[in-house]
Amino acid sequence: MHILPSTQTSYSPNFERFIKVKGSAEDISSLQNELRNYSDDLITLTHKKRNDKSVLYILTGKTFDKFIDLIPKVWFRQLRTNIEKYIGEKPEKLKLKTLKQKLNSKQFTV
Repeated sequence: MHILPSTQTSYSPNFERFIKVKGSAEDISSLQNELRNYSDDLITLTHKKRNDKSVLYILTGKTFDKFIDLIPKVWFRQLRTNIEKYIGEKPEKLKLKTLKQKLNSKQFTV
């Protein structure tokens, strides 16, 4: 019996990231547009706070799947404004400047 080695993998890795970035509304908006062009494997949500401050959430992998599963069960506005509560995890916090540097140097991984 001959066994041929396979060059194709039978699995695809599912990376999980749940990131929170705080900043001004203008900076968050421009960063959100950059992320949309960066990859189709993520979703970005913004939540405006008081005094022209915003929060950007980046969801990928299992957290993205969990978000999709929650949409029919919870009102979208409630889900969007209280995402940390419904996902059940603490997000990884990144500074706006750090995330922009990683995007520009192509070191940001999804």
